Amino acid sequence: EGIHAASLGGVWQSVINGFAGVKIVGHTLSFDPKMPITWQYIQFSLLWRGSVLRVVVNNSEVHIRVESQQKKKVKIRIFNKNHLLIPEKGYIFRRHGRKPEGAYY
Repeated sequence: EGIHAASLGGVWQSVINGFAGVKIVGHTLSFDPKMPITWQYIQFSLLWRGSVLRVVVNNSEVHIRVESQQKKKVKIRIFNKNHLLIPEKGYIFRRHGRKPEGAYY
């Protein structure tokens, strides 16, 4: 009657890699969310190449802020387009075109 720590890691990966659509494509961190329609958003942080990424995603938008003491730009891919982000600045990326397919999206 407790929580199995390894199960929590599997749930985290399912939510972040699955529903939030976070993947590594080549050498670039990629975001392409496909969340259930009943979910409003997912909010999380990631450490990527020395920078902390503060992220909020829903099916049509990715909000992201890079926090880095090194002040180096971060290359990421959002909705299949590459972007170079400057630290300490907030960004909002919107999905253009068709919405994700599926009964739950």
